Amino acid sequence: MDVMLYAIILLILPIAELFTGLLLYKTGRGFNTPRAWKNPAVQAFAARHCGRLMLRLMPLSVIITAIAVVLMFAFSGSMDAVLSIFLATMFIPQMIFLLIPFLVTSRVLKRNFDKTGKPLADSGISEADMAAFVPTRLGRKGVIILTAVSILFAGAMTLLIVLGFATPNITIQDANLRISGMYGTTVALANIEGVTLLQQAPRDAGFGARVGGTASPNTLMGNFRNGLVFAQNAQQGPTIRIDVRDSRSIFISRSEVDDTMDVYRMITEALRR
Repeated sequence: MDVMLYAIILLILPIAELFTGLLLYKTGRGFNTPRAWKNPAVQAFAARHCGRLMLRLMPLSVIITAIAVVLMFAFSGSMDAVLSIFLATMFIPQMIFLLIPFLVTSRVLKRNFDKTGKPLADSGISEADMAAFVPTRLGRKGVIILTAVSILFAGAMTLLIVLGFATPNITIQDANLRISGMYGTTVALANIEGVTLLQQAPRDAGFGARVGGTASPNTLMGNFRNGLVFAQNAQQGPTIRIDVRDSRSIFISRSEVDDTMDVYRMITEALRR
């Protein structure tokens, strides 16, 4: 499910770009730099200039996001490939698309206005021209857009955090080991080569660095360098290690030792049948 998580995050960025662009362009507010603060008209000019640029770049951002999502699902079998595509497509182009409008607009302000916010003589912009940019109020649309952006980000981040740390349900169904949740997986019992009860804590179990997932001092969930980890008590053993044929190992640790032992017995008994 790591791929789905990355896809959701990638899709959030163009949506955020759309709402931010509309907010800046429609309301004429939100572009806050020392030069823009000096004059409400300059701030409105900058906000609408920045919003217009952001909206023009959004189609290209959507295209790159769509290609990234397709590639991520196509290479979902290799976590390294997924992570590389995710980092390259999310943090580089997407963040550039968000930064370019602000950088370009800041340069436009510096080239056409002095430090007090007045148009330079050679800018071709008059005070009368600037007065037309000043919004009388935020307006109903601006409030709706601002509220929608806030709810979108707050809701998306809350959902990702809740899903990322949710307790996975581990069961044996139809000769398969099923682990639910955002990072869940299904493994045929026939492909399990061994189940080992390690006495050390999950952090010392040897699954390497995290490459995708969630982490806190006591919880580790998701893809790690040498395994898929579901550890709800990362500081204390025991830890269940499941070796899977032609795949990475799975590490499991419940919040209570007795619960970890119950899972271990359930899996080992299913393998004996």
